[in-house]
Amino acid sequence: MTGNKWSFLLIRGENQPVKQYSVSTRTLRGLLVLGSLVTIFLIGLGLSSGPEVMTRLEARGLRARNEALDRELITFERRIEGLEATLDALADN
Repeated sequence: MTGNKWSFLLIRGENQPVKQYSVSTRTLRGLLVLGSLVTIFLIGLGLSSGPEVMTRLEARGLRARNEALDRELITFERRIEGLEATLDALADN
C-alpha cells in the first residue's frame, strides 16, 4: 500500500521562499486524535472547575453583603439606644 501524504505550503511573503511540508495520513490522523483528546480534556477541566469558581465568587459577594448588613445593624442599634435615652429623659420629666 502506498501511503497517501498531505502537503502543506507555507507562503510568508512575496519575496520569501515557499516552504513545503509533507505529512502522512496516519500521522495527520494521530495529530487530530491527540488534538481532540486535549480539547476534550480541557473542556472537562473547565467544566469541573467552573462550579468551584462560581461558588467562590458567590461567597465573596455574600461576605460583602454581610459586612454591609453588619454596618447597617450597628447604625440601627445606635439609633435605638438614642431613642431609648430620649424616652428615658421624657419619662423622668
